[in-house]
Amino acid sequence: MAKKLNLSRKESVLALSISTMWSKVFGFLREMLTAYYFGAGVIKDAFNVSQAIPTRIGTAFFGAINSSLLPYLIHLRNQEGEDAFWKAYASIYRWLVTILVVFVALMMIVPQPFIALLAPGFYKDPQRLSLTMYFIRFTALVFLFQVLSSMQISLLQIFENFLPQIGINIFASAAGVLVLALAGFLHGANATTLSLSALTTGFVTFAIAYYLAIPYKAHMKGEGLWNSYVSDYLRFLLPVLAGQVVVISFTLVDQLMASFLPVGNISALNYAALLYNLPITLFSTPIISVLYPGISSSSANQDWKSQAEQVSRGTQLIWLIVLPCCIGLAVLALPIVKIVYMRGAFDLAAATLTASALLYYAIGVPFSALQSLLNTVFLSEKDNITPLKRDIVGILLNASLNYLFGIHLKMYAAGFALGTAISWTILCLWLYSSWMRRHHISLIYIIGKLWKSTVSGLIMMAVILLWQHFMPYEGLHLILLIVVAALVYFGSLFALHEENAISTTKQALNKIKQYINH
Repeated sequence: MAKKLNLSRKESVLALSISTMWSKVFGFLREMLTAYYFGAGVIKDAFNVSQAIPTRIGTAFFGAINSSLLPYLIHLRNQEGEDAFWKAYASIYRWLVTILVVFVALMMIVPQPFIALLAPGFYKDPQRLSLTMYFIRFTALVFLFQVLSSMQISLLQIFENFLPQIGINIFASAAGVLVLALAGFLHGANATTLSLSALTTGFVTFAIAYYLAIPYKAHMKGEGLWNSYVSDYLRFLLPVLAGQVVVISFTLVDQLMASFLPVGNISALNYAALLYNLPITLFSTPIISVLYPGISSSSANQDWKSQAEQVSRGTQLIWLIVLPCCIGLAVLALPIVKIVYMRGAFDLAAATLTASALLYYAIGVPFSALQSLLNTVFLSEKDNITPLKRDIVGILLNASLNYLFGIHLKMYAAGFALGTAISWTILCLWLYSSWMRRHHISLIYIIGKLWKSTVSGLIMMAVILLWQHFMPYEGLHLILLIVVAALVYFGSLFALHEENAISTTKQALNKIKQYINH
């Protein structure tokens, strides 16, 4: 067995966060280049939809697989041992790869039904339709690489090896940006340039994950495509799959309705999503990735006290970090969009449209992050019914709110963002309520863990608003304002004696001292 990356949980979170930050830097460089070349126009709209079609439809299936596979295998490993674990993984893996290849081939050969399902408005615009059909043959391959990568990562997560995620974060996005920059410089910006950049990122992602998983795969047993493990796993998977279909429908509702709106709204939603996802991918996702194996083990052993402690810890850390980021994104939406995107073909109108969506999305992002944490908790308990019930109500609510704000009130992209944010909030509260009732956890207990970071965030927001009223806050002044706001936030945390901020700072200082001494 290959040696796992020898890091503590906090060190793993830090390593994932730093590597993700590196990845996001290159991700933003890529989006800044595409904004410069294409703005919020026809080519970018078509490319976004071509990415959404395989990603959204595929994630409903393969996202359910990846989120359910880890707790299933951990339970099996604890109950039946290593031999059963490897036999089950081998069979499930081969079965999933077969289905995946068939799905991607179908997507590339006959893309029209998928476009009709997810972007029917494009059939009124022949240019966007033809471009989407061209792009989807590339993005379907990108999706193939990404899902194969996630299967390798799920296996290594069981052994608490996070090296593939760190390597992918460091190299994959950088490779895509390099190809986009070189192709754009040598041959000019066109549809092929975008396609090659995305394909490069996907291939590098797969190559890293597959290579690092090779030592573990030596233990796989030749069990064929179908056996009792596969059928048992499918019985656990189906309700999770139904829930994933509903979750993915949130974004599909946005995509479908936005396809009927004027050119630029889909691009605005996509550009805003890249910004609001920043605190999730930088901080929330690494925290959940590191906690998930421990939560699954606690649930498998029915150690509910340990599970509650880990969930409480994850909730505090996510709220502590994500909340101030989202306050900043909401209050400073327009200047942030300007400094990140506004150059070349991306004009003030595109910036205003994107900023309006970002403002409303940011309101719900902390709840979206916490919802992801709670979803893993229910799956670790092999409860896939509670999230499914919540999701069914959620999609109806999301569709209604999107129609109300986006179509009826003509808020367009901003309306879709507001409807989605409200839905995230309600679904998060539903999950927490269900989990607390099940394990007899008091609401006061949760609030007591979060009030200090909440108050600190409100103090930070007041400082930002006062700055905007009396001082300039765009360009270089924006960077200075962000630094001051961060200092105010962390200063407030220390003044209120927030234990997570204090302990994390002490550990960071100790690491720096150890590094200096060595």
